[in-house]
Amino acid sequence: MIRLRPRMKKVVLLLLSGAFALSPVPVAQSAPSGWSAPELIPAPDIGVLTPPPVFDARGDAFLAWTERKLTVKESITLEYPVRTSMRPVDGSWQAPETLSHLGAYPGVAVDAGGDEIAVWQGFSGIQATTRAAGGGWLAPQMVARSSADPKVASDASGDAIIVAQRIRSMRSTGIRAVLRLSGEDTFSPAQAVSAPGNDFEQRIAINARGDAVVAWEREPAHGCIVEAAFRPANGSWSRPRALADAHAGCQLWEYQEVAIDDHGDSVVTWLTSRGRTGFIESASRGANGRWTARRILAKGRMAGTVDLGMDARGDAIVVWDEWALNSHEGSAMWMRIRPAGHAWGPAQQIPGAKNGTPSLAIDPRGDALIAWWSKRGIEAAARPAGGRWQKPYTLSEHERIHDGRVLAALDARGDAIVTWQNHDGIVTAWNSALFP
Repeated sequence: MIRLRPRMKKVVLLLLSGAFALSPVPVAQSAPSGWSAPELIPAPDIGVLTPPPVFDARGDAFLAWTERKLTVKESITLEYPVRTSMRPVDGSWQAPETLSHLGAYPGVAVDAGGDEIAVWQGFSGIQATTRAAGGGWLAPQMVARSSADPKVASDASGDAIIVAQRIRSMRSTGIRAVLRLSGEDTFSPAQAVSAPGNDFEQRIAINARGDAVVAWEREPAHGCIVEAAFRPANGSWSRPRALADAHAGCQLWEYQEVAIDDHGDSVVTWLTSRGRTGFIESASRGANGRWTARRILAKGRMAGTVDLGMDARGDAIVVWDEWALNSHEGSAMWMRIRPAGHAWGPAQQIPGAKNGTPSLAIDPRGDALIAWWSKRGIEAAARPAGGRWQKPYTLSEHERIHDGRVLAALDARGDAIVTWQNHDGIVTAWNSALFP
């Protein structure tokens, strides 16, 4: 078993194979105009949170996940197959493929031409496989032994970076990165990105030309530190930069996000706490290589999470949910906007968006989509670039979800997809005309 940190689940990895068909999900009413009816990828027991879909330049969508199956015969076997599927633009999800009989924490990235890379955590380290557009998956490779919790990102040409935690004695000892150049079948040796330490929850963002930024949380003896490192295209990793001091708490974990624009400007935001007060904080790095000082964007009774998005020219949006002063009113969703080259604007409440954990997606033009789960069901709201938030709409009424998160995604054309997990599998709803 591998334990990434005290708060994370233990992972037991064994063998499984299998296949299944696709089917629609019954809904209480027809989907809102422009949205498809929810479509189910059957997977009766999802192992861990499925990452959001990624897109190529055409708008084809790619998704990876892990299933879990408990078999009780002469012995008890817990099995974790890694699956992947592709949805052609204006099509339906294709029959899933099994990449490994033994994996967890999968991720997938795709370049502009549709070449894919998939990664996951195996029993003894990080494995990866690639597939050229229209071709088949190659045999998996071990790319980083004694490592866990991989994240992957790819630039437009297909250069890909995998970041993961190095594990010793069931504990993280730092963040490492592996590079795979476009068109090559081999991966570079793992390279240290952070100094040795108890680092976790790494996040990576990469732009079209290959500039990349990674942020992670470091847990010293007391408190919590957010650190980040930058790598220019075809360059080397910078020394880690501490963005937050160690006086904040780590109990609100998994809540830092990173974004990068086409010029290499980067933003990191995170949710932390001091005492009983929650804080949304941020720091940014300009193309000149200088990081700004930590800035507090909001403080109060934070309800769940923070999410961040950035368009190609550098306009950024951060969203979060916050409990109202009157607890009977539940939580409301807020945002702040940072125009490229300027400071963050004032906090604004998102009209009609309440009682959920928002997931944010932004396309290169600056169109934005948030999605969340509430008592009404799966909800979403759109904001055209430079415009106002439109009235929220319900994609699926009275939906029961498996893990508490609904994920929003946009391709370069503004086509939208919302993903969630229920006890039957992964469900998606699509809108190919959200931002004409």
